[in-house]
Amino acid sequence: MCALRLNVGNLNNVEDGFAPLPEGVYKCQVAELKLKQSSKGNEMVNVKFNVIEPTQYIGRNGFANIVLVPDALWKLKQFCRACGVEWDDAGVDIEQAVGTELSIKVTQRSYDSDKGPRVVNDFDGFVTD
Repeated sequence: MCALRLNVGNLNNVEDGFAPLPEGVYKCQVAELKLKQSSKGNEMVNVKFNVIEPTQYIGRNGFANIVLVPDALWKLKQFCRACGVEWDDAGVDIEQAVGTELSIKVTQRSYDSDKGPRVVNDFDGFVTD
């Protein structure tokens, strides 16, 4: 094993992860879509967003999960409307959303982690106005 010394200074004052974004509406771009499985075993779309406005938050990103079960399809419909993606009787080509810009209501949520209480963002209020 070789020694690797990093000259980065004292890490005591470095934040543990990103501070959450303030609550509000952000202009974002859809960066990536992945088909995944929820913790309950349901199919879902994981959407990655890049913040583009306000400018002080450019480079920050967030994620939303759209679970594909009948009771939650309203969220998929809201997302498609906000991205300008159309659907028909056969379904929707959601890949059309990649690269589109939309406004998203970002909220904060608190939870207890193994490192103590944490505050994270939820990106899931797709604004269609």
